[in-house]
Amino acid sequence: MSNTPVFAKTPLGLASFADLSAPLTQAERTLLIMIDGVKTAVDLRRMNPVVGDSDQLVDRLYRAGYIAPATASAPRPSITIAATEASLDVMRMRAAKFVAHQLSSYGDRLCRQIESAQSHDALRDHIEVAAKVLEELKGRAVAEAFRREVAQ
Repeated sequence: MSNTPVFAKTPLGLASFADLSAPLTQAERTLLIMIDGVKTAVDLRRMNPVVGDSDQLVDRLYRAGYIAPATASAPRPSITIAATEASLDVMRMRAAKFVAHQLSSYGDRLCRQIESAQSHDALRDHIEVAAKVLEELKGRAVAEAFRREVAQ
């Protein structure tokens, strides 16, 4: 068992997605999107090293009330990715196209991350983040449609 803390979004953190005027930097908003009550700080650093010092960002989000320690772990979404190079290309294309269609320019960064995934594990991580973002911004039905589309 890991001693690394796991955080989840608070109601304020969830509300910040609807209120784009919330005083968050791009790096804070990106990290907040990835915080899901399941991933540890180590997972977050591995998934997106470009957000900067994720430990400092987590501390700022915690102090501002956007996140709190997770009380229970939710099951991780299960997305099956076939382990062939061709399937990696197809999955990247499907996932990025779906995100771009649903989020338009708001999904650009997420699309770039999906398209740049060099391994099946990295792609799976980015797909999980995209599914969480889609669920929070567009609803559970859209997130489930995304998971089905990517898993084809």
